Amino acid sequence: MITYDMRYYINRQPDAMREAIETRAAACAPFVALWNSVGADRLYLVGSGTSGNAARAAAPYLQKVLKAEVTAVSPTSLPALVTGRHLFLFISQSGQSTNTVAAIEKMAAYPHLALTGEALCRINSLCPHVVLTCGHEEAGPKTMGYTATILTLYLMALEASRTGKTMAQTDYDAAIEKLQQMAERMRENIALCWDWVAAQEKQLLLARHWAVAGAGVSQFVAGEAALKLMETLLRPAAGFEYEEYLHGPTMMLSDDMGGMYLLPPSESADRVRMEALADIHEKMGAPVITVGAGEKAVREDNQLIFAAAEDPFLAPFWQILPSQAMGAVLPETLGTAGRGKAVFHQIDEAVGVKCKERQ
Repeated sequence: MITYDMRYYINRQPDAMREAIETRAAACAPFVALWNSVGADRLYLVGSGTSGNAARAAAPYLQKVLKAEVTAVSPTSLPALVTGRHLFLFISQSGQSTNTVAAIEKMAAYPHLALTGEALCRINSLCPHVVLTCGHEEAGPKTMGYTATILTLYLMALEASRTGKTMAQTDYDAAIEKLQQMAERMRENIALCWDWVAAQEKQLLLARHWAVAGAGVSQFVAGEAALKLMETLLRPAAGFEYEEYLHGPTMMLSDDMGGMYLLPPSESADRVRMEALADIHEKMGAPVITVGAGEKAVREDNQLIFAAAEDPFLAPFWQILPSQAMGAVLPETLGTAGRGKAVFHQIDEAVGVKCKERQ
């Protein structure tokens, strides 16, 4: 039996994105039917870990497209009071998360649907569902599943709005074209990351802990980037909203705290401010990465420019790539490869993070 690692799934992301876009009408049909029949005025996106981070990153765009309030919550933070026409979308790449199963059972009286990464899983046996077209992801720390989840959530909202006549066809076509262009650029962007990690590996390994900062949608990408570094490097990492980062956490800046700065669009007033902060951090002798967008994928030391448009809703697809690449490559040198997965299995056996039966 062939075992695929993180590198395989990172490299597969462009194909997974294209497949999701090409099959969007059929794949998203269960959500489209439910959304348009319920006439919901609020959508809850419920998920943990990478699924939860994907939900938070996707929520702002879904709110814009669906013209309804969209709130991302963890399965243990469900609303105490539900009024109005609400719909719950439960997200779990494994389809086996025990806390998400419990949340589904708790909110079973309300309109709901699941988005999972597996055709055969516990969650799919409990409720109607959409299955990610990217297929099974064997590696413990999820990469392809993160981008596939965000893209599928986008497509679900776009299809629902198009068929419900709440979005003009020209706006729908423009959004799909931007997503297609992003998928086409992914291979170039991933190649940039592999080259960068190979060139900067020794410098990156100097960091004993990491901080990731982003503004707007990028604050949620920062959370997933930090999670990837923790899961793989087994070193402390935290994601911050940029302004909150300035109010206290920056006091931790030092020569052994790595910094990853997800730059806002070039016209943003925060762009120069974040670059100035990154410069201060780098002058302390720490490994520092700035992540921005441009016409083509290029790098200068630890300044990474990805081939991408600066539309905020596209940011999760390219801003997450540096942390994914670090998580795939650096553990081999650190000696942490596979250790996190072993610890997770030990904890899962003790406290039941995942359902054992797939049903």
